[in-house]
Amino acid sequence: MIFAEWMAAADHPRTKAYHVNLVREGYEVKTAQEFSGLLHEKSQDRFQQFTWEQIYRLIELQPRLDRLQKYLQTKTAGLKKAFRI
Repeated sequence: MIFAEWMAAADHPRTKAYHVNLVREGYEVKTAQEFSGLLHEKSQDRFQQFTWEQIYRLIELQPRLDRLQKYLQTKTAGLKKAFRI
């Protein structure tokens, strides 16, 4: 979040920082809740957790993104499927 704040300030003093935690579906839910709880009330709406699987569902019907679809379908972690796709 500090890096996001620094980047926003580098753009313009009134630019707000946003932070997205990109994870696999079903992972880091508790961590995101804890992190969100640490943020000032006014900043909590600028933090989101998003999953690779959500990205896949968004691009699934986009033929121009077929290489990204294939990558997400075949990505492995420790020789096991990385995502629930």
